[in-house]
Amino acid sequence: MEIDPAPLEHRDVYQLLISLIVPRPIALVSTIAPDGIHNLAPFSFFTGVCSKPPTVCLSVVRRRGGEKKDTLRNMEATREFVVSMVSDHLAEPMNQSAAEYPPEVDEFAAA
Repeated sequence: MEIDPAPLEHRDVYQLLISLIVPRPIALVSTIAPDGIHNLAPFSFFTGVCSKPPTVCLSVVRRRGGEKKDTLRNMEATREFVVSMVSDHLAEPMNQSAAEYPPEVDEFAAA
């Protein structure tokens, strides 16, 4: 089967990719804004790249309006983030962390 992604809408290409790349572990990425607000977000597009230096690749897309997500803004401002793997007991809080919270919301508390 051949699928040409060129005529597809961005959302359709995304749906195609997430249905083809399985199993797909989820990274739960935490950051802290310069003002101290905690951010938490799940990412299914991530992978290890190399071990020396330890490097991960994380794909952070922009919001629908084109602005940067809190995770990316925090990473750029502080140069720090933590990647945790999602286990079964974190599945529901991980789903809650996927919501579009405003920057002033502590997402650890919300999830």
